[in-house]
Amino acid sequence: MGRRRSTGYRVAVVACCALCLNGCGSRNHLSHLQTWVAHGVIATSAHPPHITPIPSIPAYHPVPFVGGAQTSSAMTTSAKNLAAPRDPFRSFIVPTPKATAITGMRPGNADAPPLQRYALASLTLAGVVKHSGGRSWMAVLVTPKGAVHRAAIGATVGLRGGKLTKIHYAPLGASFALFRVPVAMIAGKPVMRTVKILQR
Repeated sequence: MGRRRSTGYRVAVVACCALCLNGCGSRNHLSHLQTWVAHGVIATSAHPPHITPIPSIPAYHPVPFVGGAQTSSAMTTSAKNLAAPRDPFRSFIVPTPKATAITGMRPGNADAPPLQRYALASLTLAGVVKHSGGRSWMAVLVTPKGAVHRAAIGATVGLRGGKLTKIHYAPLGASFALFRVPVAMIAGKPVMRTVKILQR
């Protein structure tokens, strides 16, 4: 009895396996799969999907480092166009140029013009008058010795060679004159100072 049952189970298992293999190997199912794949290839070739192409990446070109500041286009700039290398032993602290005072001429120099024999501060502005043509003003300056001289715009006055730059006329004795005077030299350039002389 037990042998018959085990034999029946074996027959049933073998029959199930045969049915499964028969279903997997059916040509009808494979033909459906082949037809579906063929239709998919035809549809894709007729209407290809939009795929963004991969951007081109430029090749890397090494540039030798020669020192100094490099530009943003250092990848394509040759080494000869790069900035010159900085001296590594040069100090980063820039020394402040020293000022050299301008002494000017000695007072009372007989070879100098009358208004350049005295210091600018020692001159007195007595008033301003019209030029002979009537178009511009002239400053009336008095020296310490009482000599009176006239000076127009641009005249050199004082021991340091100051220039008369402006003459302002005002009533009631409020006129004045402006002078630009070099007082020092820094890095080869004169340092100018504006001096104002009021009428007395």
